[in-house]
Amino acid sequence: LERMREVAGRFIGTRDFGSFGQAPRPGGHTRRTVYRSEWESEGKTLSLTLEADAFLYRMARRVAGATIQVGKGEKQIEDVEKSLLDPSRTWTGKPAPARGLCLEAVDFEV
Repeated sequence: LERMREVAGRFIGTRDFGSFGQAPRPGGHTRRTVYRSEWESEGKTLSLTLEADAFLYRMARRVAGATIQVGKGEKQIEDVEKSLLDPSRTWTGKPAPARGLCLEAVDFEV
């Protein structure tokens, strides 16, 4: 869990997340700002909270999958950092399954 928390924090910030998802529209940009990325534990249940200005297609599942793989020792934190630094590198790890993914809120500023 500590490694998962550590790597989850690496996603916070404004950057090109092209390695972890595709733009929702062809030719769209893949720059996003992640405000919160943290794992929480309650009993045997682990949950990842992601807050961002927007998400790319499959971004949440790939971020979750990447942090899980680091936690299991299947990938290293450096693997994630390399993908964050080079958005042309598609993340090669397994995305988390869609089952269990839950959108809790959408906030709009006007």
